[in-house]
Amino acid sequence: KAPVEAPVLRSMLLASIWLKTGGYGMLKMCIMYVITFTKELISVYLFMVLMATMLCLLQSDLMKFVAYSSVTHMTMLLILLFSEYITFENGSIFLMISHGVISNTLFFMVGVNSFSSLSRLLFKQDNNMMYSPKLWYTCMIILFLNAGSPPSVALV
Repeated sequence: KAPVEAPVLRSMLLASIWLKTGGYGMLKMCIMYVITFTKELISVYLFMVLMATMLCLLQSDLMKFVAYSSVTHMTMLLILLFSEYITFENGSIFLMISHGVISNTLFFMVGVNSFSSLSRLLFKQDNNMMYSPKLWYTCMIILFLNAGSPPSVALV
């Protein structure tokens, strides 16, 4: 709820800096401590990813869509951290970097679109697509990168 109701700049700071600080802290905690119930945690986190993805698909508010996709990315980070493989720890760092860039850009794009259309709702964005197609093509490329398509670091 915090990224949705906050101003765009605060949402960008949350996605790019504050969540990465928590992710790095979790990385250090997972290195220091051995957690015995990792399989149960991973199954709970996979269920959370599935539910956040379903909530993403049902959203008409663009800011909520970006917030739920951010939750999905950070939950995937937890799955990588609790998998107990050294290469997954390196992959989690790459995932944090890609999430910081992609979510930050998505929040910025939603802010630009909502400023020009005076609404965050998806079905009220049709005039923006006709008046600024380059902006919408850029949004589509960033959404593909958010989904973890091959040129993206989020493919990890």
